[in-house]
Amino acid sequence: MRVHAESREIQRKALVACDCRRALRRRGTERVARVVAGAHARDMAARGYVAHDAPEGTTPADRLRVAGIRGAASAENVARGPDARSVHEGFMASPAHRA
Repeated sequence: MRVHAESREIQRKALVACDCRRALRRRGTERVARVVAGAHARDMAARGYVAHDAPEGTTPADRLRVAGIRGAASAENVARGPDARSVHEGFMASPAHRA
C-alpha cells in the first residue's frame, strides 16, 4: 500500500534527522524502539490523544525501559495532521525539531 510505504519512508527520514537511529543502532535496539513507538501511536489513535505521556502518566523513557532499553539516548516527535507528509514537513519547518 502506497500510503503505508510513504509513511515508513518519512518515519525513516525523521529518525535520521534527529540522529536517534545512530544512537539506537549502536545498542542494537532500533527494531525494539520502532515497536514501542508503533504501540504508542496505536494507543494514541485508539484513545484519541496526542502526547508524549500517556494519560496514565507513562513517559517515552518508561515505555523504552519496559521494553528493555535502558540508558539509550532517545527523542520522540508526536503530531497530528491530515497525512504523514504534512506532519513531516511541519517538523522540518520547525528549528526545534531539526536540532
